[in-house]
Amino acid sequence: MISPEIVEKTWLRIGALGPAEIQRELHYVHEKQPHLLEFVVTQSSELSKEAEELALYLFIVVHQMFDVGAKNKPKPIRSKEISDQIDVTFDLLESLDGCHDRFFERIAGLQTTNQPNVYQYILEAMFEEPENGEEKVNLSEQDAGGLFILLKTAIDALDKKSEFTT
Repeated sequence: MISPEIVEKTWLRIGALGPAEIQRELHYVHEKQPHLLEFVVTQSSELSKEAEELALYLFIVVHQMFDVGAKNKPKPIRSKEISDQIDVTFDLLESLDGCHDRFFERIAGLQTTNQPNVYQYILEAMFEEPENGEEKVNLSEQDAGGLFILLKTAIDALDKKSEFTT
């Protein structure tokens, strides 16, 4: 599991990067996880421009968290593995259709326990008030849902390809 310390150090480091450095990070992600990056870019293009930019940024941060937090860097994820992970995510959501909201939240929380610190970070980044004069990203319910599913798929796929010390 990726520790809270690695999560915090990573988002602080990536958040302090300038545009040229972000481009280098993006190039690095493309070298290491081309299919997963393509998935994120393709799927986020269906969201608002603001949500699309946030998806790409959060994916860069999440990828770096796995790069630093795993015992070995995650192995490349193939398109078929991403497709299989999407199916798992949608099967879970379908099975919860019609559930009471509190029950849904609890089950969804239990399903994300392999990397709770990473999930906490993305949820905070999506919904909490910004600090230090940063602009708040206003996500519609549709954008928030799409962004969460996209990032959940990426996190779960990276988690399956990573090894962690116990």
